[in-house]
Amino acid sequence: IRYDLMDLYPTTCSLAGLPVPDELDGVDFAGVLADPKSTESPRTYAASAYYGYGKKTDGETGSGTVGAAEFEPHNAMRLVRDRNWKYVEIEGGPPLLFDTDHDPDETTNLAEQQDQVERCRAMREALFEGFSWEAVHDQLAKDRERVKAFLSGQKPSTPNQYMLPDGRVFDAEGDLYGARWLYCPPSQGGGIIPQQFG
Repeated sequence: IRYDLMDLYPTTCSLAGLPVPDELDGVDFAGVLADPKSTESPRTYAASAYYGYGKKTDGETGSGTVGAAEFEPHNAMRLVRDRNWKYVEIEGGPPLLFDTDHDPDETTNLAEQQDQVERCRAMREALFEGFSWEAVHDQLAKDRERVKAFLSGQKPSTPNQYMLPDGRVFDAEGDLYGARWLYCPPSQGGGIIPQQFG
């Protein structure tokens, strides 16, 4: 069975008897949970993504300095996988295809092999359904503008600390991690690091 964390929300809604909102990326797995012997997956592929840009790094001034590497290659990737295969697209890089059953350490890229052309085509089509790198950068630019209104202006002023419309500050970092903060000067790369221990 192939599932993603994004499936948790629609599945939980369904199990709780709540309507599953339209246009979610997640899939309702309640039927699979109701029949544990089921081998049919609601998903053909499980997806994953990593974006190495878009982070706020200047914790001292709160100016919202963001990753300068946004338009350099190899700072984002998306992948889809099924039981035995993983297809990866790295922004600005070549595609990767791994036979995870026979090559669990993913040391041999099979994407250029002639007998894998159709597999790569099908997996790439699934990976890019409703997705484009251009849309990611457009959304990132919109989010950067939108978030300015929510920044609390208080130290540590993390990306997860917001000013609510009534003036209260919501600090998701403290609530989630109970962390104290270590300031890193710009000479050390800048930013603030959550420190739970010590």
